[in-house]
Amino acid sequence: MTVAQAKKMHDDRHVAITGTISGRADDDHYWLQDSTGRIRIDVDDDDDDGRYLIGKKVRITGEIDRDDGHNEISADRVYILE
Repeated sequence: MTVAQAKKMHDDRHVAITGTISGRADDDHYWLQDSTGRIRIDVDDDDDDGRYLIGKKVRITGEIDRDDGHNEISADRVYILE
C-alpha cells in the first residue's frame, strides 16, 4: 500500500505500508514518506525520544485514524528495514 492510498482510507482500516521516517511531527508522531507523499504516524515510543527512527526505512502496520480531519496511522508495529 502507498501513502496516497492510505490517505483515502476510512477510519479503523488495517494497513501495512513501507516508507522512510522523514522527521518528527511532535512527541509521539512522525512523518512517513514514500514516493506518493507523506502521512503522520502515531508511535507509542517507550525508548528515549525516538530519534533513532528518523531516516530509517520502515514497514508500519496499524490502523487508519482520523485525527483533526486528517488521516494518520496509529502504528501497532514498526519494523526497521535498513
